Amino acid sequence: MLLKQKIFNMSRGEFMNEHIRVKIRKAGLYQYQVAMAIGISEQTFIRWLSFDLDEPRKTQIDAAIQALSKEMSV
Repeated sequence: MLLKQKIFNMSRGEFMNEHIRVKIRKAGLYQYQVAMAIGISEQTFIRWLSFDLDEPRKTQIDAAIQALSKEMSV
């Protein structure tokens, strides 16, 4: 039950880091691609997204999404 509370942000009524999940989908990417770009496993990435991220991790994820998006458009 505690884990479910962490994954679902009760105050906002959405899943934790939903904005990142949406950004990945809009870029036409998969979570495993972002995880590989960061240098972690998909399982670790999914675990990261289950909790509130600190700013350095958010920046790292955003940079990976942007780099992969550029790669895909070339």
